[in-house]
Amino acid sequence: MDPFLDVVQLLRPRATLWSKIEGFGRWGLAFRKRDDLLFCRVERGECHLLRPKFAPMLLRPDDFVLIHTSTPFVLTSDPTMEPEDSEELVAAAKSVSLQLGEGTESPVTLRGGRFVFDTANESLLWELLPSLLHVAADDTSSWRVRSLLKLNEMETLQPGPGSEFLIARLMELILVEMLRRETPKVDDRPTGLIAGLHDPVLASALLASASEPERRGYSQAAQAMAMLAGLIPIDNLHPNIDYAFMEPDGSPHDGVTRWNNPTYSYRTLRALSDAGLSSRAVRHLRERYAPYLAGNPHNHVEPSLQGSLGGPLPEYFVSRDDLHLQPGQLNTAQPPDETGSHGWGAVPLLWAHDTLLGVRIAQPGGGRLDIAPQSGGLPYISGTTFTPHGPVKVDWRPASQTLRIEKPKGIIARITLPGVLSTTNTGQPPSGCKVISTSTLLCDGSRTTYRIAKRGLSASSTTP
Repeated sequence: MDPFLDVVQLLRPRATLWSKIEGFGRWGLAFRKRDDLLFCRVERGECHLLRPKFAPMLLRPDDFVLIHTSTPFVLTSDPTMEPEDSEELVAAAKSVSLQLGEGTESPVTLRGGRFVFDTANESLLWELLPSLLHVAADDTSSWRVRSLLKLNEMETLQPGPGSEFLIARLMELILVEMLRRETPKVDDRPTGLIAGLHDPVLASALLASASEPERRGYSQAAQAMAMLAGLIPIDNLHPNIDYAFMEPDGSPHDGVTRWNNPTYSYRTLRALSDAGLSSRAVRHLRERYAPYLAGNPHNHVEPSLQGSLGGPLPEYFVSRDDLHLQPGQLNTAQPPDETGSHGWGAVPLLWAHDTLLGVRIAQPGGGRLDIAPQSGGLPYISGTTFTPHGPVKVDWRPASQTLRIEKPKGIIARITLPGVLSTTNTGQPPSGCKVISTSTLLCDGSRTTYRIAKRGLSASSTTP
């Protein structure tokens, strides 16, 4: 494997939007902050590229720039003049090809477009790619980039059989050719994965890691993070889960490293629940934490050091049993003193509140809440979550299909009905609530207590 290939495959470039800009005399064109990845090639003439907090860059014929529009920028013949807004001009002309300035002096022709990526990966890539790449006309790789761009432009403007396939491959080749150059100018300072690949020492380590996947390993912790970040395509999500967190209790497949740092217990439980596998999440919690209950034969701490409910919880969670250690063998996944309890072992409590009780703050300050309880296969879920405006009580009884919620007065709540409850089988919503979908109600702050059941839905009067 090759890190460059990993980046390109993550980008998944799909299409381009080509435009032509012609300028004469004095002209200036401003581009707004859009978080797009634009490219521009100077076909003839010269112009300046202006960006906030950076010195002006003079672009000459056959220069090429790749720009991440994380900040606005300007293309202009004169850095002192006020530029026109590109979006307003395009809207007025009803065309992406623009002619600017007056007369025939100092003609400039620019051709450019936009790289379009898989939206699931796009935000992550801004941290990997530089905000600006400049390929000067005298750069040894420039002729290759120009040739590829010309082929892509011709295929886009004059499509034929197989054009979609050819454009996608050409886009990948353009990106690879731009990023593989030996001396990239990245805002005049090294940054991101691409800069690291141009450092001889870092590149050696990255290439070794990529070419020897067993050195990277395949871990539950990494998969949980990838799931929460939305990096796993939806069609691969459940096969990936079934490999890293097997049925019935989320234990790993052979060759998959267990999570050890207990902060990953929360990430794992949340990722499984968000994927619709809250029952597996509950079983995973039980499998990981039950050994530390009082009297459990797998609790290797002396009974005299256990509390009335068991414990102490370990600082890390890969146990002697997980490693199949014999008495007297050292558990290298734990500190020397395995009896040291650590507060971070309690992080699944957060999951119990924000996922099982389903109470999440939807607006800074807690003025709006999302309430979406799920049982995870348990007989019932009942508890209180404290928010900035006061306690929220949730009681969900799957057997009787009854949900009871108490919230502070004045707080807006979006309630997602669990189980088989729906707005079509629970009667009319109470005053102050409106139906958003068959499973969702939006309730204003006029009421504080709601009882929702399959055979009817009612709300109490506002608590004083």
